[in-house]
Order: sequence, then C-alpha cells, then structure tokens
Amino acid sequence: MRTPILDKNFYPMIKALNDFDAAVKASGKSVKVTLVAERSGGYNYVYKYNALADGVNDALNFRIAERIARDNGCMMLITGENLGQVASQTAEALVVTDASVQML
Repeated sequence: MRTPILDKNFYPMIKALNDFDAAVKASGKSVKVTLVAERSGGYNYVYKYNALADGVNDALNFRIAERIARDNGCMMLITGENLGQVASQTAEALVVTDASVQML
C-alpha cells in the first residue's frame, strides 16, 4: 500500500481560526468584526468574530478575514480602510495590509 504525499503547507480552516482566536486573546486588545456575504435571492450570510484591535497585527486580521470570505464564496472584501482615519492607518501600513491579502 502506498502512503499518499500530503501538502506540507496545508493549514486547515479550523486550525487557522483557533490560532487566530488564541492570538486575539493573548493580545488583550480585541474588536468585534462582522463579515456579511450577500447571496443570491437577497440572502445574507453573517459571520461575527473577535479580531485584533487596529494596529496590533493588521495583516493577520486581513488574512483571516480573507480566508473566511473565500470560504463563504465571496469574490471581494470591502474593508473601510481610510488613510489617516486613525493613527495606525498610515500610507505605509495600508501598503503592508494590501500586500497581505489578494482579494481587496
């Protein structure tokens, strides 16, 4: 019998969510986030979770949001980022954030 070759980069969604939740709890700084996926027929899928506060690790926040969005069939992620809205939203920070995800 042959043993299948497994993808060494495979990172199950449940593991990603658990690791993210642990990072949020360890930071002691969290915010509530709501993702809404608009479906056909006017149906909306709503997913709520705790994320890291602004400026703690924005790239990780966006990677997990993108993963949840892709898992629910979304084609884009609208973030509401606004240059200069808060101190952490500098041009440099937005470039880093943009580089961390593919569906913005």
